[in-house]
Amino acid sequence: MSELLFVAVPGGPADAGDVILRVVVVPRLRADRSMPLAEHGLADWPAHLDQHLPVHLRVGDQVQTVTAQRVSPADSQLWQQFFGPGTLVDPWQHRGYDPPQVRPSTAHASKIITTYEQSTQSVAASGDLADPGTQDALAGHLAGWHDPAADPEPAPLPPPGPRPWRDPDFHRTVSLLREHPAVLRALGLILELRLPSAVLADTTSGTAALVRIGWEPPAGLPSLVAPWTRYEFDGRHFLPWSAGTVRNGMLDLAGATAATADSRSAWQVAAVDVDGGVGRLRDTARALLDRTPGAGAGTGEPPVSLPALRTAGLQLLRPGRLDDMAAHTGNGAKFAADGALAGAELTAAELMLGYRMDVLPKGATRWLSLCRREATYRINGTVVGAGPEEGHVKANAAVADPATGALHADEVVTRWDGWSLSVPRPALDGRGGRPRGTRKLPLPYDFDWTYQLPEGSLPALRFNHTYQLRVRVADLAGGGLGPDDRPVVDPCATDLVTYTRYEPIAAPAVALPPRQQALLDEWTSRPAPGPGHPLGPGGAADLLVIRSDRGLTAAQFAQAHPGYPANDSRLLLPPGVSFALAEQHGVLDGADEQTWQLASQAMASGLPDPASAGPTLHLRPGPGALTEPRTARPAWQGHWPQLQPHLLLLADGTGADGGLPALVPADGQVRVELAPAQEAYLEVSSHLRDDYLDHFAIKQWLPAGAEPAAIGGRHPLATPARVVRLVHAVRRPLRDPAGTITPLRTAEGQTDAVLQAQLDVDTASTLRLDIAAEWTEVTDDQPRTVTQPAVASVVLDRGPVAVPALRHDFGDTRHREVRYQLTAVSRFRQLFDAADDEEDFRARTTLPAVTVPSTARPVPPLVRSVLPAFRWEGTELPPGWQQLTRVRRGGRLRIELGRPWYTTGAGEALGVLLETGDDPPAGQAPPAPVRLTRLGRDPIWAGQYPVPVPPVDAFTAKTAPSEVRTLPGGPPVRVVPHGVWFHEGRCYADVEVTGAGSYSPFARLVVARYQHHSLPGLELSDPVTTEAVQLLPDRTVHVQRTATDVTVTLSGPGPAGPRLNRVDVLLEHRAGGAGGGDLTDLRQPPGDDQAWVRLPGSTAHGSLGEPLRVTLPDLPGALRLYLKEVEQIRPADDPLPAGLGGTDAELAERTVFVDVIALS
Repeated sequence: MSELLFVAVPGGPADAGDVILRVVVVPRLRADRSMPLAEHGLADWPAHLDQHLPVHLRVGDQVQTVTAQRVSPADSQLWQQFFGPGTLVDPWQHRGYDPPQVRPSTAHASKIITTYEQSTQSVAASGDLADPGTQDALAGHLAGWHDPAADPEPAPLPPPGPRPWRDPDFHRTVSLLREHPAVLRALGLILELRLPSAVLADTTSGTAALVRIGWEPPAGLPSLVAPWTRYEFDGRHFLPWSAGTVRNGMLDLAGATAATADSRSAWQVAAVDVDGGVGRLRDTARALLDRTPGAGAGTGEPPVSLPALRTAGLQLLRPGRLDDMAAHTGNGAKFAADGALAGAELTAAELMLGYRMDVLPKGATRWLSLCRREATYRINGTVVGAGPEEGHVKANAAVADPATGALHADEVVTRWDGWSLSVPRPALDGRGGRPRGTRKLPLPYDFDWTYQLPEGSLPALRFNHTYQLRVRVADLAGGGLGPDDRPVVDPCATDLVTYTRYEPIAAPAVALPPRQQALLDEWTSRPAPGPGHPLGPGGAADLLVIRSDRGLTAAQFAQAHPGYPANDSRLLLPPGVSFALAEQHGVLDGADEQTWQLASQAMASGLPDPASAGPTLHLRPGPGALTEPRTARPAWQGHWPQLQPHLLLLADGTGADGGLPALVPADGQVRVELAPAQEAYLEVSSHLRDDYLDHFAIKQWLPAGAEPAAIGGRHPLATPARVVRLVHAVRRPLRDPAGTITPLRTAEGQTDAVLQAQLDVDTASTLRLDIAAEWTEVTDDQPRTVTQPAVASVVLDRGPVAVPALRHDFGDTRHREVRYQLTAVSRFRQLFDAADDEEDFRARTTLPAVTVPSTARPVPPLVRSVLPAFRWEGTELPPGWQQLTRVRRGGRLRIELGRPWYTTGAGEALGVLLETGDDPPAGQAPPAPVRLTRLGRDPIWAGQYPVPVPPVDAFTAKTAPSEVRTLPGGPPVRVVPHGVWFHEGRCYADVEVTGAGSYSPFARLVVARYQHHSLPGLELSDPVTTEAVQLLPDRTVHVQRTATDVTVTLSGPGPAGPRLNRVDVLLEHRAGGAGGGDLTDLRQPPGDDQAWVRLPGSTAHGSLGEPLRVTLPDLPGALRLYLKEVEQIRPADDPLPAGLGGTDAELAERTVFVDVIALS
């Protein structure tokens, strides 16, 4: 059934012996369908109201009824304006809501403050944001913001179903007007009744006193439901009974303090933008997970830092507000049930419409309301009412998620940012559009209102000022205590709270000079900008570059290369702030025209930050440059806000101060001087005016002794820096690379080598060092040059050369002599024109050849043959000679070897193996005997025995000194290396053994393939033993010639018996003269005058060492001597057996020496 709720609301302070009791009329019209309002009897509600209404007062079981005079008007014409004949009424039903999801703003504020307080102290401890310890600490402080379990959000609630929009009916219109009590009073839906205060009970002792309306509605109207309202009255204030968070008509804020890291009070005051801070911290923590480990200085990534916070005004926080809002929604559902209000007793907790905040600046004697306003309401163009009133802030406001319909709220009950809480801010920026103070509801009638702020009614919200806050309760009828109804020293007020700024001072803006900016704007505005950046190659706003080369200063290079645009200067502009921050610093407090213009400028484009005294320029130390930072703090020139920019200029280093980077501030200019290849990072921040640190929240977090850094612009959380990179780029590295590279091989079979590099490189100008290699690959065939252009490439950091372990893979185990080439590549290639010749950016050095040892044991040599060999000395006949000596050196063996050779690489030799001649160490048994090289006497001849083990010096054809090496699985041996040579597709080695001391001894050689440049123990192959071969003896021929005869002496070792060797000297003649062939015609008689013919009787025979004389005939043609030595194998008295065939000479003699000497 339909009903009219008459809710009694005590009206506040007593006046002249009377009190006001307000009645809130809430129609609940029910039917089985929508119907016109007139069918409920409410076509003209004001006409039904009496001027006097009965009021029931109850104390205990005693009920007293008094008549109260209605003092508020009710306008029937106004009723018709709102609710004309066409007004429909939908059946009333309770529109309930689930409790909203409430963000834990208080806990977040505490966590934000904890994070920044700890971070501030971590940064102050090191004084350097990029310090690894500081970076680890900041990462740790941020880590908790990424953990989803750190601050769990309430679980999402099921979304309600969508509600299609429709024009509001009677119930909805009344609900919308609930926020405008003045209009409801004019409509008669809020009644004001005057009662004598004497009828009220004094409740100061806790007496339970209640009040309700006892009016009987006229016939045709819905029935009346009037719940009891418990009140409190102390003789001066008539208020709803205190309950929940309400005490004596006020929110009980006693003990409320500024939010800190460990605040525990039931109410707190915070100035930081909590939601914005949480969002930025979580974004930063997520981004931290994507960073390169160890990022920071030298990695290209900025160091870890905390995001900037924002000041949000003074916010009143209610920890656990979810419980308050859940209780509120629960009460709404409870009292919506049929009959629930008939016997209910309402208190201040149920009769609350909203809050009215007051502010008391420290030192003031009067609380100032933030909700006062001048209001004007209009319906269909007619003014409903105008005059002063107090608005309110909704007590349990929530926001519906447009996607899900779920309600969301936070623990910020109300917030003062320096303006009224009930009047919108004016549009001071001069932009057009609808006035911000006007609101229009989507109603079937034209209802609007205008709010204006009473002049001089607001306190000023300023940094470093202290305030107290209190909150008065606006009751359901729009009443409640006024700002002057409470004492100045109010026990329900907060503690003193100092308002401070959370935004850091921004770094000065780094801008291009006007001409360069114009060029850049024009270039970027092109549809396809293309090449030719106005700032030059690699150009960027935060990068300044000058260029030079070997032998050219920066000025000379610029003159020689005019195509490079200037990129050596920037403007440092004062940092700007918003209107709100400028105002809260107190710089817009004037009332003159100039202040108004500044305010307009601030609204449009901002103003210079009044806290910034000037730029702080901090030249950071770095490898190869400064070891200690350099800092300059020039002041802004001019008077605020007309501040002039500073010019930042990059210049060529003068060489002063040891060539280190220099920071030179001058009048309106700061010059940074860099020597060639120097690079610097300039941190540009702001330093504070002397008395402004008190304006900032960070001051309370700074540890002892850290204030100078914050004031001086060197605390990154108070004065974050903008980093500008300055580069003196050089085209070619400043000097050629040098050093040594030693290839190391340590394991058998290893095909690569570890390169042990000791390098001297100018890392300031060299970004990369490329290592190439070249060597001669020696094989049986033609040696060839091998080049590897990319053995390794090493990226170098500035500072001492640090080369990682490098490997050079050869693909086999062979020995080589390698020449490494070092190529230094300029660090600054990207800052020069891409079309420049790449060789202009390189410096090269070829290092001396180094040895890469073989890592494989040689395979045994294949000995194809061993033949005696000799060599001649003095074979040329000088013109007109009279005496001649020439020598045939014997003692030589030619060993033909199977191919391939050089299987272990260059330098592979044939080693003749000898005993070492060393005694074994004391106490150690001699090694097992092995077969090694030996000499032996020819047994058919008498004579001296040879030395069985020839000494090393006897091997005069060796190609390298002998060495002691160990045979595979055997004892140490002495190796005498001999070179291997190639001729007509064959390879061979000549072994010469001198000083044998015996005639034609036998030599049995033991040889092995030998690689001197091998890993220890892998130099020798398995040994190979040759057949025993006789060594030819040395022979010396001495010839003395006269006009008539020739005397010949052949000398050298010979057998001592049984028969001596015979020497034959024969004279041969050729009738055809010289120039013919070498054949001798042995026929008798000879038949060829072009052949040599032996002259009978012109012979001589003897033995070694005996002079043999032959007379020279006087014959035309050519003469020559034929000299022969033969071994007489058979004794003279031992004739050959018959039947052997051949001549005695053929079977009993062996020729061991032959020489031919031309005489004419």
